[in-house]
Amino acid sequence: MTEKISNAVVLHGPGRSGTTLFSRILSTHSAFAWISGYVNRFPGYPFLAVFNRVMEIDTVERFSRSRRFWPRPAEAYNFWNRYFPHFSEPEIRGRTKQHDRPDECIAAIRHVQRYQRKDRFITKITGAPRATELARVFAYPHVLYIHRDPRAVVASYYRQRWGYKTTPERFESKTEIELLTEYVRRYEMSFEGRGGLKSFQFHDLVYEHMVDEPVHFFRSVLSLLGLPQEAAFVDRLTSWKLDRQANKAWTTEFSKEGIAFLNESLAPFIDFTMDLQRKATSPVSDDERSRDQSGS
Repeated sequence: MTEKISNAVVLHGPGRSGTTLFSRILSTHSAFAWISGYVNRFPGYPFLAVFNRVMEIDTVERFSRSRRFWPRPAEAYNFWNRYFPHFSEPEIRGRTKQHDRPDECIAAIRHVQRYQRKDRFITKITGAPRATELARVFAYPHVLYIHRDPRAVVASYYRQRWGYKTTPERFESKTEIELLTEYVRRYEMSFEGRGGLKSFQFHDLVYEHMVDEPVHFFRSVLSLLGLPQEAAFVDRLTSWKLDRQANKAWTTEFSKEGIAFLNESLAPFIDFTMDLQRKATSPVSDDERSRDQSGS
């Protein structure tokens, strides 16, 4: 049996919870190999990970952030589907017999690491936990699960018309409350699935902490993962565009009835996330902020 990938990091959370930003920032640490959009599109050619090395050049990394066609970490469902059929469609996967190829998946990830010349591997997954598949590839990985104000997450589903992008007429035919009911349930299913990930080295994190106190947040994450506090990585943190107002958009895009529905139906999850946020940010003293900002 092929030896599993050790010391891996899996970034997880509900879709639209900030996992992409989290992944893009953390993946710039020099320890990590990752699946790029190139390898995701052509999963049979892991040597394409050699192009990931260009992101080690600070100027290139900063220049390319808002530009297409540069190698960036992907939510690599095409890659995972190659080795675990219907990985991106858990409902279908759960109903049909699959012919999985975990050993080949492990080999492909090792190739990515070798071509990128990195010891550790990081990847991002959202929505369903997929704990069974992860356990077949990774040996007791770190799972960093990011939470965000659930009202902002559900509002983003609504804004993006999730589930209706190819059938906009169906979206338009439903009432605001009908759509919000669907999207609240989608969020609830993601949250409930989180329990299946606790057999790994599981850590709850908060999006609001990341955007409000990025230096403190990422220093804490690096310590959690046993990674060096690289000066170059920490220095780049202040250069990322972090939209601190995005979480409030939901307050103006729904009716009074819609806002009341969100507050009531998501109340337990709102309380949970706010409690996590208080615990995450309360230890940050003025002295710690000064040290973080100075990079010491």
